[in-house]
Amino acid sequence: MIARHSCRDRESNVVGALPNLLVVGAQKCGTTSLHHYLGLHPEIGMSRKKELNFFSHHRDRGVDWYRSHFDPSMPIRGEASPSYTALPRFPSVAEAVVEVLDGVRLIYLVRDPLRRAMSAYAHFYASGREHRGPDEALLAPDTDYVVRGCYAFQLEEYLRRVPDDRILIIEQGDLRNRRNATLETVFSWLGVDSDVRGLRFDQELHRTSQKRRRTPVGQRLAETAVMRRVAALPDPWRWHVERLIYRPFSTPLPPIDLAPAARAQVIERLGPDAERFRSLTGRRFEHWSV
Repeated sequence: MIARHSCRDRESNVVGALPNLLVVGAQKCGTTSLHHYLGLHPEIGMSRKKELNFFSHHRDRGVDWYRSHFDPSMPIRGEASPSYTALPRFPSVAEAVVEVLDGVRLIYLVRDPLRRAMSAYAHFYASGREHRGPDEALLAPDTDYVVRGCYAFQLEEYLRRVPDDRILIIEQGDLRNRRNATLETVFSWLGVDSDVRGLRFDQELHRTSQKRRRTPVGQRLAETAVMRRVAALPDPWRWHVERLIYRPFSTPLPPIDLAPAARAQVIERLGPDAERFRSLTGRRFEHWSV
């Protein structure tokens, strides 16, 4: 159940408005960049903090807490939380979304499922939260690295509850290589001005090639009060400050790849869902390795 009132003293001071747009994933498919691009549009108000994770982590904080993050003057209000497509770790998210957000629109970004898994592994390895080698990590039973790339499995919970015309699927490669055209499609779908000019759509955020692995000193630094204050900064300032602070306490990532046998096993596990996703979307995704 979702708490209907906010925590502490906000119960009598409801502010803001509920969002009508969610970028629900997938993790490591460009959600950070898309959140940034959407927030540049004058008719779209994205939450200052990218991942509010209300429906996955913070339902107990109440709907009033959630709505306080959005500007009611904006025609489109949104947030991006890839944890909203993280079954089975976070169950009943889709059910909670449609219970609270009537008529919400959803954007789901995807990419080659194998590359997505490797990017997710690199992310957690760089942060020091992953210590296994890639073969062991990606071949573990029911590992998030594989399951989060099972796009049909993740999306079907929403398709049972949300009309097809309120779900937009974007391939990360289109957002990267055909950015202006892709964003025009997104803006048109949202019903806002698609012919925007002069906005900074040239920045791509959180690229794997830019990641570095934190040293033990960097890990201890991450747990200090100073870095907790940095974490409260608005995006993307937080990302820039963290990169500068952690750089002396990190090293470049070594090349990360799977052994041929492990790669074949991961592809075999991802294959059936990829075919189901192609059937669901009517798209071929011919360049995928799966």
